[in-house]
Amino acid sequence: MDTTIRFLRLEALFGARLEQLQEQHLQHIVDEQLPEDADLDFKKGLYTEAKKLDLATDVAAMANAQGGVVILGVEEDNGRARKLHPLELREGEDRRMREIVARNAAPVPSFRIQHVPSAADPAQGYYLLLVPRSPHAPHAVRVNAESLRYPRRYGAQTLYLAEAEVADAYRSRFLEATSQVAQLDRVHRDGVEVLEPTLLGDDARPWLTLALVPNSLGVMDMRLGSPTKFQDWVRQGGNYLETPYAGAAPQASTGVRRVTVSAWLDRDTGLPEHAYGEFHADGSGFVATALALQESSRGEGLTGISDEALVATMTGMVRLLVDHAASHAGVHGDAVTLATLLGPRTQNDHAVKVDLPIAVLHNRQFAMWKRVPRTRSLTRFPVSRHTISLDSIASNPTERLVATRLVLTDLVQGFGLAELYQVRPTGEIRRQYWSRHYQQSLITEWAEKAGVTMVDTTIDEEESTAPSHS
Repeated sequence: MDTTIRFLRLEALFGARLEQLQEQHLQHIVDEQLPEDADLDFKKGLYTEAKKLDLATDVAAMANAQGGVVILGVEEDNGRARKLHPLELREGEDRRMREIVARNAAPVPSFRIQHVPSAADPAQGYYLLLVPRSPHAPHAVRVNAESLRYPRRYGAQTLYLAEAEVADAYRSRFLEATSQVAQLDRVHRDGVEVLEPTLLGDDARPWLTLALVPNSLGVMDMRLGSPTKFQDWVRQGGNYLETPYAGAAPQASTGVRRVTVSAWLDRDTGLPEHAYGEFHADGSGFVATALALQESSRGEGLTGISDEALVATMTGMVRLLVDHAASHAGVHGDAVTLATLLGPRTQNDHAVKVDLPIAVLHNRQFAMWKRVPRTRSLTRFPVSRHTISLDSIASNPTERLVATRLVLTDLVQGFGLAELYQVRPTGEIRRQYWSRHYQQSLITEWAEKAGVTMVDTTIDEEESTAPSHS
């Protein structure tokens, strides 16, 4: 997979491609006393907690301009490289810097972190922050709880956009976003076309679908061994909070600029029965999971899906698409998502296809299925569109649950449910709203391993103690 970011001017100055840089090339920068510029910035040390806004500002400023490289471990004097200062190289520092940018810049600019080890001690070295020019500028930095500013590199300086410049940048972003939304619709439509034939019949089940398109597209090499690698990759994690392919024997194949992965193929039709995904070479993706239909235990004639299954399944789907974008295509920053349900259909005596009504059910009391309070059945389902941060989700399971809640919001509200019972807005798991089956077989163990907090409060208890905004 080639996720290289190229800056030809800088590579000519350094004497090597960025991904091939060694300490000797950085020493050359010092020997020549190369100056900082719009695409080059030097920092002697790491960004401390007191300087975390500087990190977000530096990355956003380059993303808002022509892109560039920030080198940590090079001291400057009057804007020129003066001396090398090797730093401790740690993956934990990479995660910390990504999280700082994700928390303090909006939308999150894409950037990559590269290590250049020291010849004397490979555990020491230099960090390169590679920031491509962003098609989704302007990126704002949160100065405080109430203020945003829009930095941009002008020569070796970082200045802030004037109001007219911000307005012009937003117009450019709108034109780019229109194209991104169109691509998101295409990615989702391509996946749905494969599943359409599975929706008709006595054994048809609803499909939960999710499509994702990153703000900045990446590159994934398509190789002969890619299908085999994807078959192994989609099974990683072992349960549905990590992957919809848990417990399955997936089969992967190559499509046009994508790898497709199916689980449990129908013998007669060859169509997927359990899970289906399309993982595009640019980091976009589509994944769908068939949900089990349950019958109400109260003789109401209700057919529906489990609200717990909805949350657990979408959590695994979010992880899979985010991991594909970040790990396979080298993408960072934000992404747009589209989620919905595809409902099963039946055919009446006049050969007319009829959509079956689907309810949201739970079995948390006496293991009996019944309708979730204050919800309604649907035959047509809302489309939920949102923007999520790839970087924060990739490194933090709690943030993944926050994203799951966000992605499902419009969908569950279509059923009449104001919010998900199972997950708090801040990502903690509400234990009271998971059945004994889920708690024993899935949720508790996963939360402990992932470091996700479980709370025993109910929504009513939380609302009664929440501060009043009146």
